[in-house]
Amino acid sequence: MLVKNILSTESSMRSDIVFLGDSLTSGENNNNKSFVEYLNVGALNFGISGTCIGDYSLYPVGKSNLIDILQQNAEPIQRARCIFLEYGCNDVSSIVVKNTTLQKVKIELIKCLDYIHQLNPTVEIYFITLGKCNIKTFAQAQTNYLKNDYLHFSNISYHKWIRTYKKFNKFINQICSNVVCLTDTELCEDELDTDKLHPNAVGYKRISCNLMLHINI
Repeated sequence: MLVKNILSTESSMRSDIVFLGDSLTSGENNNNKSFVEYLNVGALNFGISGTCIGDYSLYPVGKSNLIDILQQNAEPIQRARCIFLEYGCNDVSSIVVKNTTLQKVKIELIKCLDYIHQLNPTVEIYFITLGKCNIKTFAQAQTNYLKNDYLHFSNISYHKWIRTYKKFNKFINQICSNVVCLTDTELCEDELDTDKLHPNAVGYKRISCNLMLHINI
């Protein structure tokens, strides 16, 4: 999985809307054009492929976990009216292979939310999740990739990935007042790239249409 940091220049982008996330936000496998760009609102996009909420990614992403990106971009965070966080797949994969724990992920997210509110007490924070409809699709893609292409660990459990993501998703809904699913129904095969890990242009466009129905931007 390639690591890409898509940092839009503030001169051509609105600075009151900020997106932070992993490869789904950075537009992996779609020429760096994700649902953020298809929203056509000119938001700042700090999506980075392979990243996590905390410093436990399975990929060589360097200083690009959420707290690092927040600290590196404190000024736009202070100015933002809305901040969108899209994390979870890489965090859950890291939990499943015992590179971190669910408790660690929870603590790191709480720290990040606290830091955002220290910088900007009035900002509206949204968290974008897979939702129930897409968990199985992404669980299959993630575990297949880790077992067959990346880690080559035979004991990575598809069912454990699903259980872990559901626990993560439950926690998100407990601590975040604005939780939005990627889509309202499962992404179809023709909306996914050939790697099955990422949407294609059609999938990203559907995600953007769904988000526009549920968010205030």
